[in-house]
Amino acid sequence: MKQLYFVLVAVAILAGCQPQEEITNNSIGSNQPTQYATANKLLPNSLPEEVEIGETDSIEADRYSLYFSPVEETEIESLFTEDSTSVFPEGTSNGYEYAQLIESTKQPNYKDKFRRSGDTLWLLLQNGQELMLKDSINKAVYNFDDYAYTLHHYFPEQEYYLVRVQFGEGNGFMLINRKNGFKKYVFGEPYFSPSGKYIATLSSDLEAGYNPTGIQLLLNQDDSLSEQMKVYIRNWGPIDLKWLADNEFILQKEHLEPDSIAGVKYVPSWSRVIIQAK
Repeated sequence: MKQLYFVLVAVAILAGCQPQEEITNNSIGSNQPTQYATANKLLPNSLPEEVEIGETDSIEADRYSLYFSPVEETEIESLFTEDSTSVFPEGTSNGYEYAQLIESTKQPNYKDKFRRSGDTLWLLLQNGQELMLKDSINKAVYNFDDYAYTLHHYFPEQEYYLVRVQFGEGNGFMLINRKNGFKKYVFGEPYFSPSGKYIATLSSDLEAGYNPTGIQLLLNQDDSLSEQMKVYIRNWGPIDLKWLADNEFILQKEHLEPDSIAGVKYVPSWSRVIIQAK
C-alpha cells in the first residue's frame, strides 16, 4: 500500500507540473492582462499588449491615432443579423454547428459562387477556377490545432467572400477576393467604410479568451488587403459598428460587470471614434 501511495503522489505532482492547454481570462475587475488561449491562429504567440480605453480617450495604434468620445445609445442595423452565431437556434449546440447551418442557407442564393463536397469548401473565382479549402478536423480524435471552413457571407459590391474558420478552440474569419483568390485572416466580421477604401473588423471574447478582443483596420486596395493597425482592448469588447465617414464610426461596446444572479452580465455602451493618420 505504501508503494501505491507514493506512486499516486508522484503522478499527482507530475500532473500539476504539466502546462495547461487552455488559459482563460482573469477575474472581472482585474487589471492584469487577459491570458489568451493558444489555439486561435489569429492571436500572437506571446501575450499581446493590451490597452484600457476610457469613455473619453485617445490612443496611438501603429500609424494611427484614435479618438474616443461617448454618445447616447445608437441603433445600429447589423450587417450580419442573419449570420450571427451569438445565439444558437434549436437543434444546434455550438458555434461550429450553427456556422454549418448558416452556410447551408447561402447555397440557394449563391450556388454559382460556392459548393460543398464533404469536408471541402470550393469557392468559384472570376477566372473560372475554384479555390479549395479543406478541413483538417478528425471527428474521431480531438486535435487542438484542428480547423474547418464554412462560408459565412458574400459581399457582391466588393467581391469578397467571408469564410468562418473554426479552430480547435475559438474561431476566426478569412476574407477572400473573388477576382484573384487573395486571402487575409481578420479579427472578425468586416465593416467596409462608405467608399470601400477601409475595412474595420471587430472581435470580443471577454470571458473565454479564445479569440482576440479588439479592433483591426485594413486598407482595401488593388484587390488586396493590408493591415493598417490593430489594438487589443482590456476593459471592454467591440461588437458592432456603423461608419459615418472613411475616418469616423459609431462603435457599440460591451462591458462585463458582476451580477448577483448570473455571476456576470454584459452591459452595452456606445462611442464615436475618429481615426487620424499620424
